Formats: sequence, C-alpha cells, structure tokens
Amino acid sequence: MGEILLKKQDAIGIEYIEKAMAKDPNSVIEGCEVIYFFLQQQGKTVEAQLYLQRAEQHYEFSSSKIARS
Repeated sequence: MGEILLKKQDAIGIEYIEKAMAKDPNSVIEGCEVIYFFLQQQGKTVEAQLYLQRAEQHYEFSSSKIARS
C-alpha cells in the first residue's frame, strides 16, 4: 500500500512503509530504498539521505549478526 501511494506522489505512503518495517525487520532495507528514491524525486535530499543511512546501518547490523552466528 505504501509503495502504491508513493508512486502516486502521496507522502502518506511513507507512514505505511514505516509501519511495515517496524513489523518486519527484513523489509527495512527495501523500505528505506523506496522512501529514499521518493524523497529524492521530491527534492528532499537531506531527508532522503537519512533513509539511505538507515538502510546501510541495518545492512551492517544484519551482516554482523549473521557473521556472529
């Protein structure tokens, strides 16, 4: 639902994606990427960068967690 709203240029989609990421940590990287590209299109580069950093941090955390297993 969130991605559909963002494709329609409706920023409310971010809330839906945030809720999905909170419920399913495996969706964080993909969700952040979708939001990042939406915000970039909107010219909100600072906000977009925060989602890119969040995705990178989640990836690093997930990778280190797997390495310790």
